[in-house]
Amino acid sequence: MSDLNDRLASYIEKVRFLEAQNRKLAVDLEFLRTRWGRDTGNIREMYEADLKQARKLIEDTNHQRDDLEMQIKALRDEISSAKRK
Repeated sequence: MSDLNDRLASYIEKVRFLEAQNRKLAVDLEFLRTRWGRDTGNIREMYEADLKQARKLIEDTNHQRDDLEMQIKALRDEISSAKRK
């Protein structure tokens, strides 16, 4: 009977230790979750601003390229018509 009491006491002690460890891990996890969201939000805003600028630059460059291609076509047409004369 004494042996069973000792085993039960050991089991209860182990359960209490694991419950305490579980509570500590839950607190640590919650801390990391709140910190992760805040830190990534700041980084996300920074990169979104950079991406917006890059997209604007790409759009402007594409417009310039289109304009230059139109000028090149006009000049080629002008050269072709000059060669025919």
